[in-house]
Amino acid sequence: MDVKNLYHVSGSDNPADGLSRGLLPNQFVDYKIYFSGPSWLIEKIENWPIRAYSEFKNKEEIPEKKISSVVLVGVNNLENVVFDFFSGCSSYSKLLNVTVYILRFTKKLD
Repeated sequence: MDVKNLYHVSGSDNPADGLSRGLLPNQFVDYKIYFSGPSWLIEKIENWPIRAYSEFKNKEEIPEKKISSVVLVGVNNLENVVFDFFSGCSSYSKLLNVTVYILRFTKKLD
């Protein structure tokens, strides 16, 4: 690949940049640049706000972006867990036996 064909596009104009920074699904739907590209893309290439990679004298000149992390955590509601536990037992005696078994097991852990 020839270096003279490489260009730098700022993060605000780069469609992939928002996704790599952790856009949430509801934000992605409104992220128009991903679907249509930056507004200057329909202009002549001479008017594009880009810099050739060869214009950068050294790596320090290339704008650095800090990496951010997004952690999504799903939490089950305790009521749902209890409901699932109760609905998994076909009879009261089975529910009682399973409950006693769990209580004995947790006492052995102490």
